Amino acid sequence: MSTRIILQTSIRLILDDVGIWPDADLLQWINDAITDYCNYFPEEFINDTTVTSTATVFDLPAAALGVTRVEYPVSQVPPHWLYRMRMDSLFFYNNYEVYELIGDPPAQIRFGYVRPGNLHANITILRTLTMPVADASDLGIPDSHNELLRIYVIWQAMRKLELAQAGTPVANTILLSEYGTDAGRLQRLYQMKLRELMKGRASGGFGTTPWKLDDHDRVY
Repeated sequence: MSTRIILQTSIRLILDDVGIWPDADLLQWINDAITDYCNYFPEEFINDTTVTSTATVFDLPAAALGVTRVEYPVSQVPPHWLYRMRMDSLFFYNNYEVYELIGDPPAQIRFGYVRPGNLHANITILRTLTMPVADASDLGIPDSHNELLRIYVIWQAMRKLELAQAGTPVANTILLSEYGTDAGRLQRLYQMKLRELMKGRASGGFGTTPWKLDDHDRVY
């Protein structure tokens, strides 16, 4: 994975005029790009939670955006996964098999019922990436996704030129049109690259193939 300075240096090769695009702007746009990136590619993190028998509601980490699965209790063979159920269901309470999330984004998790003793639960949460605070900070993003961040930053740089031109007392209509066209083109390129990466992530899951032991090929 790349560091912030590696990404910033690669962007500076394109946006080489420090007077128009100072480092402070680039760093802010990199952070904005990471924030938008997390809307589509949040980080997965397993949170080890001690589930006491005296409560059913437990806090989630402040950075949690969602929960993908809950293993409780842990170390079962095979693993024991709970499934999510609305709390207004007749089957939620006194049910060892279910949980529900409280808040949006979720701030707490509620178990339908907890087992005796202080057992552990592995809660897989989705969270935002930690913003890089130094040049050597790891972005936490696969190198193959760096191009998406670069496009975002260059798009914002072009928008800056467009907005600056639009705000002048006597705007140059030709420049304003060119900046607007370039900004729109970069926005579409960003959206296209984002769809490409999301499609690649989706196709990386389990595939389905015919089951050859049947009399007739079937797909499961």
